[in-house]
Amino acid sequence: MVIIMKNILITGGTGLIGSALCTLLATQAQNYHLIVLSRNPNTVQDKCGQHVHGIQSLAEIDDAMAIH
Repeated sequence: MVIIMKNILITGGTGLIGSALCTLLATQAQNYHLIVLSRNPNTVQDKCGQHVHGIQSLAEIDDAMAIH
């Protein structure tokens, strides 16, 4: 059986509402690859979880999707 990972892009994922959404999706959305667009992508994993990938610009999105 092949599992296809679907991508979810969240903007503002390190803010108050966005980080709560990221945490919820990271724990409950299986088979999804979460990508967070943030001014400070280094804080994304601290606020949202280890399986969430942070990017600083949309130009990085192809690289982020290739990881999974």
